[in-house]
Amino acid sequence: MRGSTPSRVFDQSVMLAGAALGAVALVQFVLSSQTDDLKYFLGVPLVMLMGWFPMLIGRTGGGIEIAFDSCVLIFLGIVATPVQALAVWSVGLALGQILTDKRRSIKAFNTGLGVLAGGLALLALDLTRGMHGTKQELLAVGLGAAVYFLVDFVVSALSLSIEERTSIRRELAPTGVLPSMIAYLAIASLGYLAALVVEAVVVEAMPPWSAALLAVPMATILVASRAQSRGS
Repeated sequence: MRGSTPSRVFDQSVMLAGAALGAVALVQFVLSSQTDDLKYFLGVPLVMLMGWFPMLIGRTGGGIEIAFDSCVLIFLGIVATPVQALAVWSVGLALGQILTDKRRSIKAFNTGLGVLAGGLALLALDLTRGMHGTKQELLAVGLGAAVYFLVDFVVSALSLSIEERTSIRRELAPTGVLPSMIAYLAIASLGYLAALVVEAVVVEAMPPWSAALLAVPMATILVASRAQSRGS
C-alpha cells in the first residue's frame, strides 16, 4: 500500500534532518555578517534555475530526478566556506521546490534530501581539499559530486523500496546509473570551472566579461536536459 506508515516515517525523518541541518547553516551564515556578498545572492536563483531541469534516471516502477544544480553547489563549495555554501544551497533548494507543482510531501522530502546530500558533498569536498592541498581540487570536486549523487540515489532507492514494498536490491538495479553518474560529474566540473573564472576575475587575471562565457555551456546543458525530460 502506498503511503504506509514506515514510508511516511522514513520520508519525514529525511525531511526533518535536512531542515535541521539547513537551519543551523542558515543561522550561522546570518550571524557571520557576510550576507552582502553578491555571489550569495546570485547563488540562490542559480540553484533554483538549474534545479528546474532535472535528468530522469530510470528505475523499476518509476524514476528519480537528478538535477543539474550540483554545479552551483560545487561552485559555492569552492568560493565559500562549507557553512556559507550550505546555507545558500538550502535556501535555493527550498525555494525551487516550493515553486514546483509537486505534492507538498514530495517537495519536503526532496528539499530535506537535497540539503543532506549537499551537506555531505560539501564536507567531502572540504576534507579532501584540506588533506591534499589546492592542487588536488579537481579530485575533491569529483568526490564531492559523487557523494551527492550516491546519497541522493541511495536514499531515494530506500524511500521507493519502503513505499512500494520492494527489494532494495531491485531499486538499486543499475538501469543507466553509471552513464548518468559520469554525466553528473561532468556537470559538477562546470561549477569548478566557474569558480576558477570568478577567482581569476577577482584578481584581475581575466576581464570581467569572461564570466559571461559560462552562460553558453550552462544554457546548452539546460536545453539538452529539457529535451531529454520531454522525450522520456
